[in-house]
Amino acid sequence: MAHAERVHPDDDFDGAELFLDFDVDGLVVPILLRADFSLDGRIAGAQSGVVAYGVDMTEWASGLLMVLLHSRSAWIGTGGTTASWGVEVQNVSIDADAPELEFVERIVASVTAVTSATPVPRCQTVAFSPPFGPQARVRWTFDQGGLAATAALRLSASIYLIGRRGR
Repeated sequence: MAHAERVHPDDDFDGAELFLDFDVDGLVVPILLRADFSLDGRIAGAQSGVVAYGVDMTEWASGLLMVLLHSRSAWIGTGGTTASWGVEVQNVSIDADAPELEFVERIVASVTAVTSATPVPRCQTVAFSPPFGPQARVRWTFDQGGLAATAALRLSASIYLIGRRGR
């Protein structure tokens, strides 16, 4: 663990003590930064897309998925809409001799980040379910559900993986 520094109360902090402490074993992996999505909510069905494949987690003891929702359009439809957009982290193993093969083992974290009722901006986090590793695949998912939207559904989001190395 890194050194914690105590700041003196007379250093313009109105008498409060400030402790600066951080863990040097932490790791932040940006997956998407303020990416824009436009989804056709007027048709029934599901869509998905892989945004990261082979993220190295071999040294991680724990992990966290963080999704930041920056903005979204009005997700409305006749009688409402049942659309949802989410992110999932899948545990994968990549064979060095055949990297084109996908060995998806299981989902270790998932979050439904956007529905018609989601407030913006928003930050959501979910911890990885152990065991996981050695690599991760991150993908977004979209499900229209039973009620169609009356226009394209738009959103802007960022995705991060946060890991902590084992000791």
